Amino acid sequence: MMSKNCCVTKAVTKFRLWAVICAVILIAGIVVAAVFGLNKTADMNSYSVLTVRASGVSFDAQSEKIDELVTAEISEGILFKSEAEISTAEKEYAYYFAKGTDLTAAKKDVQDSLTKAIADEELLIVSAWASVGEEEVARNTPALYAGRAVIAIAVFTVLAFAYTALRYKLSGGITTAVAVALSAALTFALSAITRIPVDNYIVAVYGVAALFAAVATVFTLAKTRALEKTDAAKEMSEEEKVQSSLSVKSVLALSVAMLGALVLVLAFGPSRLFAVHGMIAVVVGAFVSLIAAPSLYLPLKKAEAEMKAKKARYDYKKGVKVAKKEEKEEKAEVSAENE
Repeated sequence: MMSKNCCVTKAVTKFRLWAVICAVILIAGIVVAAVFGLNKTADMNSYSVLTVRASGVSFDAQSEKIDELVTAEISEGILFKSEAEISTAEKEYAYYFAKGTDLTAAKKDVQDSLTKAIADEELLIVSAWASVGEEEVARNTPALYAGRAVIAIAVFTVLAFAYTALRYKLSGGITTAVAVALSAALTFALSAITRIPVDNYIVAVYGVAALFAAVATVFTLAKTRALEKTDAAKEMSEEEKVQSSLSVKSVLALSVAMLGALVLVLAFGPSRLFAVHGMIAVVVGAFVSLIAAPSLYLPLKKAEAEMKAKKARYDYKKGVKVAKKEEKEEKAEVSAENE
């Protein structure tokens, strides 16, 4: 197995090299994102819009009353709405519907309702008039979504660490946590560096990278633990154990399956940019799970083995001292009895 995957198995021993490469990519990505930001593309959609422009609006209560009167006439079908200040005491209220929605009757009902409310002094403004039309609206991902994505990945990282640390020891927990966080971070950095446009689906891409890395890394941890239970493992070094446990075929099969699904998304899905960034995430996940994570796992395993050996030596020396002490005490008791 090692000979078949010679390049991968040799790469696992180059921890410092991969650490430097990952650090360079992350730093470059952070710098580019900080200076230029991500290359956001507006999520353009066409809507039917009913617009109300009101003059003499001075208080929030008046805006709330206008909204109440409008929504009473057209409560169904509103996708979202916006409010903008045109000038002092003049505001515009826009209500967005699916493209092609016939708003002619709704416009008349809204206009009649507003005119009556002004005449009855129920609505204390100067005037209001309604209009309808089609509009292209650009809606970008709110910053709050990015914050939620960071929180979600952080929580997933902690859970992945807890699970793998309990199941595959501390070294496995640290390796998995680093793999999850590193995959998401590298995907973000490459998105910033390559300047490939991003849309509302980019948040999901980071989740794909983190999940892929977690699953693929667990493949290696599980194979390592299974190998350690065999008699052959007793004659193997920690390096040989990790190299022999690389799940190259499983990770590549998973990568091919995910890339195939993303090709379908690219051809028929709602977001081609998601597919493009998703492919980057899969490649990053494969790199992290096959090379970066095992290269970290190897020194951690060696450290664990050294600590175990030290403990065994300490226990042995302690046992020898206890045995000598007991032997000495026994001789002293025999000597006392003879006297």
